[in-house]
Amino acid sequence: MLNPPDFDTPLVAVDVETTGLHPFTSEIIEVGAVKFLLNGDALDEFETLIKPLRPIPPSATAIHGIHDDMVINSPSWLDVAPEFYDFIKGAILVAHNAMFDISFLQFSGMINNQPFPETFVIDTLTMSREIFADFQKHSLIELAYMLGMDTDSLHRALADAHVCKEIFRSAFGVFGGDNSHWHPFMELYLFHTSDWQTPGNIPSEMMPIVNACRHGTDIMVEYIDSRGAQTLRRVTPIQMLRIRQVPYLIGYCHLRNALRNFRLDRISSWQLL
Repeated sequence: MLNPPDFDTPLVAVDVETTGLHPFTSEIIEVGAVKFLLNGDALDEFETLIKPLRPIPPSATAIHGIHDDMVINSPSWLDVAPEFYDFIKGAILVAHNAMFDISFLQFSGMINNQPFPETFVIDTLTMSREIFADFQKHSLIELAYMLGMDTDSLHRALADAHVCKEIFRSAFGVFGGDNSHWHPFMELYLFHTSDWQTPGNIPSEMMPIVNACRHGTDIMVEYIDSRGAQTLRRVTPIQMLRIRQVPYLIGYCHLRNALRNFRLDRISSWQLL
């Protein structure tokens, strides 16, 4: 376990562009990151395209503009990972909808025998929903617009990382923005990857889902959403984790065709398929 970060700990805003929504079936094709301090000073940048094993689908290119010709001479994840891991070493990661980026980074590390390092993470989407509660939408592009940022280059990794950095700084500024507010802020919004799948965090009756995560076994869940609506969903589980002391299942929801977070206390029943 890493030591708790202090006010002077560097942060790295990170964004990945991918070939799809699910790390089991999609790949990272671009990583962008900005290292900075809480006072806003930028320290360094990291940016690279990554050559995937399979062609980039047109549906993905339509989002970020990255096509096969752009990555044909790019390094593989095997080549990129050591340099990227060194870049983020000792820093707090900041990402918008962090579960998406971290799940891809962790899965890419796992299948390439290059485990993603333990680190602290802050999710600016969670921050935004609470600190900017009066905003109707909290996507990266909507927040950039609401906060007066340039949106012309969004959906490329480094540009998105820069916007993520500024969203974090704006939200932390509203929270208080100085050293005296750092520890209360950490208690609310900081989580650590080493706590995500420890058995002590998971109800014993749901431990078989942990094995399903490891083996990629689909499960069928009855899920009650925040509005009280109950749906039956087929889910490909990826990992268990805790966000602000609440246990979640992260998985690919076949009903929504997207990566989703499921609170364990809202799963009324489940079965292995």
